[in-house]
Amino acid sequence: MVVLLGGLGAYIENKYKNERNEIEQKLLSLESSGSIGKVIDSFSDDLGFLSKSLNYQRVSSINQLLLKLNEQIHSFKKKYPREKLKTDQFEAISKQCNIIQQKLIVQNSVNEIFQSPLRLLMVQLFGKIL
Repeated sequence: MVVLLGGLGAYIENKYKNERNEIEQKLLSLESSGSIGKVIDSFSDDLGFLSKSLNYQRVSSINQLLLKLNEQIHSFKKKYPREKLKTDQFEAISKQCNIIQQKLIVQNSVNEIFQSPLRLLMVQLFGKIL
């Protein structure tokens, strides 16, 4: 019986360490030197302008990764409420990604205006668009 309890305790401890390590590795990848951080940094330049090669699919794929990581973090915190994870970087990256997604939506909407029949009408009415 004691051996069984000892084995169960070791299993639980190992499972906890594996979960924590997996989340911490993903959180590290969000830093600017990490793989996901580098991808997110490539979405815009230093002035905040969106990259010309950026599209909704790239932003959406990163958002999906962030959603999954957020679920893992909440699950971990629910299982181990006394344990602390450093999620400041995660929250900042999530916010940054949401801002980039909003900028991309606005940019695409503006581009559609200038590629639509409305643009042709404006050219006919005003001669040219500045």
